[in-house]
Amino acid sequence: MLGLINTVLAKSGITKEVYTDGFSLEFDGVGDWVNTNYNYESVFQNSFTVSFWAKIPDGQPAGQRGFLQISGGNNGSFIFDLLTNGKIMFLFACGGTAHISNSNSAVFANGAIGWKHFAATFTKNSGSNSTLAVYVDGSAVSMSSIAVSEADHSSWSPLSAQTFYIGGETTPYVGHLNDVGIFNTDLAANAITEIYNSGDPADLKTDTGNYNNSSNLVGYWKLEENTGTTAFDSAGVNHGTLEGDPQWDNDVP
Repeated sequence: MLGLINTVLAKSGITKEVYTDGFSLEFDGVGDWVNTNYNYESVFQNSFTVSFWAKIPDGQPAGQRGFLQISGGNNGSFIFDLLTNGKIMFLFACGGTAHISNSNSAVFANGAIGWKHFAATFTKNSGSNSTLAVYVDGSAVSMSSIAVSEADHSSWSPLSAQTFYIGGETTPYVGHLNDVGIFNTDLAANAITEIYNSGDPADLKTDTGNYNNSSNLVGYWKLEENTGTTAFDSAGVNHGTLEGDPQWDNDVP
């Protein structure tokens, strides 16, 4: 179904697509992830946004946990991780330097964390450093400064074999992930609040309220298949391959 079912509006007789979210992927932290088989080089060379939902079994885990990663060396890496102290880490490597921004304080306490929506926007600015914004459940997270020049941002280029991974390749993720999206623009704060939708996931392919960026969606893995080893890209053709043994589950936001 890929998260969509057709329902008939009884009174009007109009057929409408309604979004449902019935499944997610669970990762055990032992060599399992989703390989999208694409590096999104032209997207990460410009302003971009990533968005996803995660259910975390420990807000201050024993080891660093990777939500999303491209480990492409100091000229082209992108890493969005949860650290052992409950802080969020955003790494953007380009121009020979790994630029790192951590949340200024712990975002999560020790212990199980329910479903949370995460988003990060990285804005390439003409003549000045890029601007980072990170959100959890629609609210901005205070992050340390990060200095990426326009020229270095534009030069972002990962090693040829490296691709975008859902679940960390170098710092394996433990927990559930769902509804992963990449946009080729920096979404406004109110658009991210709309996506969070008070904890009820919305279909990123449908504009609604303050969210009007469905045309900017360049990768969208709903993780709704519930079978097999392919995670279909609902926004393009970069279908993900399940590697290791991530498990389909009906635990969803």
